[in-house]
Amino acid sequence: MGLSSSQSRFLTLTARLSDLELKAQSIQHQKIRLAEQSTDASKKYMDALNAQTMKFNSVDYGKVDASIKNITASLTYRVATNKDGIDYFYSQGTDGKWYLVNKNNENDKQAVSDGMVEKMSDAAWLLEQLESANLFIQKYSKENGYWEDYSYVSSSVFTTDADNAEVARAEAEYEYTMAEIQQKDKRFDLDLDNINTEHSAVDTEMDSVKSVVDKNIDKTFQVFS
Repeated sequence: MGLSSSQSRFLTLTARLSDLELKAQSIQHQKIRLAEQSTDASKKYMDALNAQTMKFNSVDYGKVDASIKNITASLTYRVATNKDGIDYFYSQGTDGKWYLVNKNNENDKQAVSDGMVEKMSDAAWLLEQLESANLFIQKYSKENGYWEDYSYVSSSVFTTDADNAEVARAEAEYEYTMAEIQQKDKRFDLDLDNINTEHSAVDTEMDSVKSVVDKNIDKTFQVFS
């Protein structure tokens, strides 16, 4: 192989080596993204496992979602909040609208905003608000003739259950996502193995071509020396 052709081949191999290294770097970045996707999938699954919904054991309707709407309909329990030291409870008026009513003066009432109306049927939101102490439950005491604060935590009337349907859906989604990630990861590993093999072969050939180039240069200097 002549000097010119050897140098041309060396430059071609150098370009090929750079291309292989760029591909390997790209695959490594994709593997990092897969790892991030795996972490996200695991978090979603764990969130579903930890998620709970509160149920209200209604005398009239049996076990239903513990939403403000269902609790209020029992007429025995209600949901309240405290504003500036005054208790206000949620109540649905004869007009079908929801109000926050002053416990001490039922003529003092404020209409619930449109954005909050849907929350009246949201059991998950209510549980979150109860756990954050933004809201609390009251029960009417026939014996005492007034509404008393009621602890839902140790009550058989209010229970917390895992959402089995949501857990099953999250589990299926998690298994599908992880199978897809593992399949892609194996393919990336195979691609990296092929790249490393070719990289090693190109390295070896470059050493060989460089040796030929060096010998041709030495011969050229000997001719002109």
